[in-house]
Amino acid sequence: MDTFNNLWTPDMATGIHMLDHELISIFADLNQLATASSQTAISIFLAFEERLKEHFTQQNELMITAEYPLREAHRLDHEQFLAELRQHVLDVQQGVSSFASVARLLQCDLRRHILAHDVLLGEAITQQVDTRDRRIPGQVKPPPTDQVFGVDERRLSEMQSVEWQPNLATGNSLMDDDHRYLINLYNDILLFAKGAQRSRMEERLIALAKEMEAHFCREEALMTGCPAELIAAHSHEHRQLLAELSCQIEEWHDQHISAAFLVRFLHQWLLRHIVVEDMSIAKVISGLR
Repeated sequence: MDTFNNLWTPDMATGIHMLDHELISIFADLNQLATASSQTAISIFLAFEERLKEHFTQQNELMITAEYPLREAHRLDHEQFLAELRQHVLDVQQGVSSFASVARLLQCDLRRHILAHDVLLGEAITQQVDTRDRRIPGQVKPPPTDQVFGVDERRLSEMQSVEWQPNLATGNSLMDDDHRYLINLYNDILLFAKGAQRSRMEERLIALAKEMEAHFCREEALMTGCPAELIAAHSHEHRQLLAELSCQIEEWHDQHISAAFLVRFLHQWLLRHIVVEDMSIAKVISGLR
């Protein structure tokens, strides 16, 4: 498996020395995960989780002091990342996923998070003229929640179907129609997974991958006129998602991960992309009209 020394690229630099130094250090911690033995994996996982919690807390505090319009989406992505990390620990402990598969997911997710959020945070801070403290007196941290983008986190393990709800609507009819169809495909995959119908599940997975690619093309066409850096970041997110979807389907096909693990990955991946990424993009697109 590649180590993070080979994955760090100049486009991941935020322009803030303190933040970049911290991220490179976290990458070094992840290198230990990539090469850990099964006997030490869990302890390294737990130590990494604590390190990441501390880092995200510091970032959340940094965001309060900056004129950063994507603050809420960034904070929600922190929560989602930690929720998925906790589930990865359980998966390794219960033997429903291979350690190599989980380590690769962390690699992709961290890189995605940096490019989609941290780089934009760095730009927001470095471009500010007035850098005085903007913290709100008496500001308190948001209370802990068991909600992941409006979906009870416990449902991830219970593998419930997803119903279209108003909080999933972006306000863009073309995007929302695509999202409804993708959710229907997800629900089919869940149904066939529960029924242990591998051949039908595989058919729907292939259909989902094709529809995701087509959806991303349509979505990027809608972004004409958006800031170039926003288009680049969102397009990169699309490529990362398609690559990881392909990897996860292959892992399931080769029976390296369970159907439950794959379905939960699809659930988290699909809802996070809609609610965090596409909601923000739809607002920008609406502002251009």
